Amino acid sequence: MDGNWIKVNRQILDSNVFEDAKTFKVFMWILLNANYKKRTLLNGLTLDAGQLCTSRERIASACNMHPSSVSRVLMRLQRCNSIAKKANSRGTVIEVINWGVFQHAEATPEQLSNSKRTASEQLANTEEEGKKVRTLFNSPQSDGSQTVNGSKGRVIYSAEFEKFWSLFPSRRKTKKRRAFTDFKKAKKRVDVATLMTAVEEYARSNKGRGEFCQMPSSWLNGDCWEDDRAGWNEGTPLPTPKRKKTQAEIEAQIRSRELTRQLNELRSQGLGQTDEAEAIKQQMQALEV
Repeated sequence: MDGNWIKVNRQILDSNVFEDAKTFKVFMWILLNANYKKRTLLNGLTLDAGQLCTSRERIASACNMHPSSVSRVLMRLQRCNSIAKKANSRGTVIEVINWGVFQHAEATPEQLSNSKRTASEQLANTEEEGKKVRTLFNSPQSDGSQTVNGSKGRVIYSAEFEKFWSLFPSRRKTKKRRAFTDFKKAKKRVDVATLMTAVEEYARSNKGRGEFCQMPSSWLNGDCWEDDRAGWNEGTPLPTPKRKKTQAEIEAQIRSRELTRQLNELRSQGLGQTDEAEAIKQQMQALEV
């Protein structure tokens, strides 16, 4: 690997990272700027492969985003177990979890050990108290979901989540299992009453009923209950429903096309001012009325 290219696992298509444009953009920037081999910076800081020293201001400038948006995206990537982040006096060091596994054809034992250790540390910070970590697969481009023995099994949804699901706009009700996982994480950041009130208002808004309605997981991971409610109703026109034509309107349209064809034929023959042509015009006017 010469540092001019990276590998992107196709599992990213099924992840929360891919669902949100800003998250995907920042994650790709991190992948493209991470060190591809161990090196020491001029300030004496040593970085391993898959790490980079940066700041939210630098990422914001490169990705054309506000620094506060970058902070939220980095937190989301940490929750998804895609990166690990550690600040020090020389800057913020970001590490892509499992970099060595996915970027090298044959990962060294040291790379595998570092990747597994970082992933375990991230999971330990996000697991609920008292639960045993039983992760068999962790990818830097996964959504943080965990499987046991290769099977997720049947999910029993809570009553609170079922209420949230019923309130969310129906045009984007997909990936319920993932939304349930993100819902449980969201409850740690906001009380349920505030969450329910916000999703109910979102469902009634122009954005919630329009073509730019977000996916449930994207809405939850983006902490959208904190959004300015006025923005949900600005610049997002509602789709105009098409009215089904009646049988009489369909027949009138067909008749109008036939009369137009007959009139054009007469005109091509130089008979556009004849009585026959005038009769056709009157019939067409009657259909328009």
